[in-house]
Amino acid sequence: MERIAVDNNILVKLVGIDKTVKNLINDGYEFNEISSRMVLSQNKINSTKDKSVFELYKKIYNQKIRIVILPTILREVFSKENFERYVFKKSNLNVFLHDHNIEHACFTDTQNHFIEELTNAFVSPLNPVFILNKNTDHKTNDAKIMAEACFAQVDVLTLDKHFKNSLGIKNVIKNFYKENVEKNEHIFEKFKISQPIDPIDYINKSKDFEL
Repeated sequence: MERIAVDNNILVKLVGIDKTVKNLINDGYEFNEISSRMVLSQNKINSTKDKSVFELYKKIYNQKIRIVILPTILREVFSKENFERYVFKKSNLNVFLHDHNIEHACFTDTQNHFIEELTNAFVSPLNPVFILNKNTDHKTNDAKIMAEACFAQVDVLTLDKHFKNSLGIKNVIKNFYKENVEKNEHIFEKFKISQPIDPIDYINKSKDFEL
């Protein structure tokens, strides 16, 4: 089964969709009826991005893909700020994580050491590919999410504009890998040159490979 990570902005939408789907199923609708009745917050899913996230949810629901939650994402989504800001409650998130067999990425101390190094490489003043967040508590979170994804061997679905320099991100990862792999082969056996992917592009690409 394909594994892929999701950024916080995607996870929020997925949890909202999941809650609505469960309510409609409880009202007696079959899952294949729900697409035409699906409502996210108070608005119908009519934007291309919302449609792509719903298509992603259907893949999760039908066990076509497995979502991987990275540690930084989990810390972000369980922060008090995010629960006050977003429409879903903690209980809805817990239900989503439980019901859909979500994988939680865990790393060794050595992997965490290299994750920190790669994070720093992403935000290096010499060639930064991530714009630091104004919130000092989260200024390197986007970069760290990308670094964790490499060691979890997954790509990252995101709507965040901070990930838009995909070529720059790829080059930093490739250089980091080349600089470290020779002396740390056992650590980098499980490593991927991960990439950020817009959900629209991901869904369109998936359709291209469907029979």
